[in-house]
Amino acid sequence: MTAAPSSEHLAQLAAARVAAKKLRRAGSVAVFDGWSTICLGSLGFILSLNSLPGLVLGAIMVFLGWRQLNTAKQMQQLSPEAPQKLAINQLLFCAAICLYAGWSLYSSLHSPSELDQAMKENPELKQMIGSMSGLESTITVTLYVGIIVGSILIMGSTAWYYHTRSKILDDYLAKTPTWILDLQRRGEL
Repeated sequence: MTAAPSSEHLAQLAAARVAAKKLRRAGSVAVFDGWSTICLGSLGFILSLNSLPGLVLGAIMVFLGWRQLNTAKQMQQLSPEAPQKLAINQLLFCAAICLYAGWSLYSSLHSPSELDQAMKENPELKQMIGSMSGLESTITVTLYVGIIVGSILIMGSTAWYYHTRSKILDDYLAKTPTWILDLQRRGEL
């Protein structure tokens, strides 16, 4: 027969639950990030069957999503290394997106577009939409630079978020009674 928990134990449990709130949220964010990355990477992989850079990016995204889910599990088990691994994963994802966008920008600016090809084949078309070629370049540059800047801002912020969880986790591990940590790591709390 197990004795009922003392009021001191109940108070410690309540304090641990409050103290772990930000850590539980970080674990939930990591799970959402992981599944989102896997879904988007899979979709990108399927839609890029005729594009080697797209296939590579899709495969990298699926791998990073899988890695994010595994590290999220470590975060939920209160592994001290988990927040830094999650931050690094976001930076790797950002690097992959930026490389892809940079390559796509370079490729589109240094090879003739479909619009340019059509205007070469049909001179009448060139008279009708001659200035569209410049607009196409402007839109292309804006799109890919926007993707790069957006990736740096969003994924950089997420990496910083995970990085800041390291101190919170270290404090939590130092101040929480061992018996509570053991129960949490086994998933019993």
